[in-house]
Amino acid sequence: MSANVADVVIVGGGFMGAATAFFLRRRGVSVILLERGLVGQQASGTNFGNVRRQGRFLEQLPLANRSREIWGKLKELIGEDIEFIPSGHLRAGYRQQHVERLEKYEEDSRPYGLGLQILSGRLLRERFPFLGPEVIVGSYAPYDGHANPRLAAPAFARAAVRLGAQVVENTEILHVEKEGVDFRAIAADGRVFRAPAVLVTAGA
Repeated sequence: MSANVADVVIVGGGFMGAATAFFLRRRGVSVILLERGLVGQQASGTNFGNVRRQGRFLEQLPLANRSREIWGKLKELIGEDIEFIPSGHLRAGYRQQHVERLEKYEEDSRPYGLGLQILSGRLLRERFPFLGPEVIVGSYAPYDGHANPRLAAPAFARAAVRLGAQVVENTEILHVEKEGVDFRAIAADGRVFRAPAVLVTAGA
């Protein structure tokens, strides 16, 4: 098989693209991951690194729970520490409608095991003394947390490479087009990458 042909071509080497490449290789799918700069250099590497379930639509929580389970065993899974810390996640409310909204979400999300704690008054101030007086309620998710965004995507990409994925950096893709049963991802330097499936995670 040509070096530029795979089962799946992924355009965009951020966290989503790198993680997808890793999990596809675990399933025996050949993958080429293409990134215009360096893996994790764009938005995936410059954010707060939140790993949270609180606040997501209820329909997303089964998938978010699966994701949180993976975060909990990530070091063993990919062989690197990307500094995930289950430090908790706080949502703050300033008006009575916020109180009602947070209480409703806590009730509705209870079957999904988020363990949300609704705090107000003295309990809120004791737990989070840095909050200003305008905050009247807090919803605390003890099992959510954060990871190091500078480490996450590159670590997944390295793990994917160890499983046999191709990661091609400094390769800007200008066009993706269908040709017969395959797709062609055409780079700015003229190289062409082919696969029957293309996943575009650039700017996701």
